[in-house]
Amino acid sequence: HQTSMAIYLSAGMLAELSARLIAGGYSKDTPAAIAYKVTWPEERIVYCTLENLAATGQENGIRNTALVLVGDVIAAGRTKEQRYERSKLYDPDFETGFRGRNRQKGE
Repeated sequence: HQTSMAIYLSAGMLAELSARLIAGGYSKDTPAAIAYKVTWPEERIVYCTLENLAATGQENGIRNTALVLVGDVIAAGRTKEQRYERSKLYDPDFETGFRGRNRQKGE
C-alpha cells in the first residue's frame, strides 16, 4: 500500500523493520525518519531511507524511546520554506477562548 506510517516500539529492531517494509512493497529509497525522545530536551530527528534505517539508528545511538516515520510525506517539509510550525498548543503563551495564557508573576 506504501502509505505513510508512524511505527511505535520498533527502535530496537530497525533492521527487521526495514526488511519487513521492503519485503511488503516499500522501495529501498522510501524516506524515513527516526524521531528520538520527541518533546524531551534531548529530542533529535534523523532522516534516512528504509535501506539505511538500521545504520542510521546505530550511528546515532538510537535503540529505544523513538518513533519511526516512513513514507513520501517525510521528504516533504525538509526545506525551510516547507517546514511545519511546531504546535503552540502547550506553549505557555498560547491562549484560546477556553484557556488563558500562563502568565508569569508580575505580568
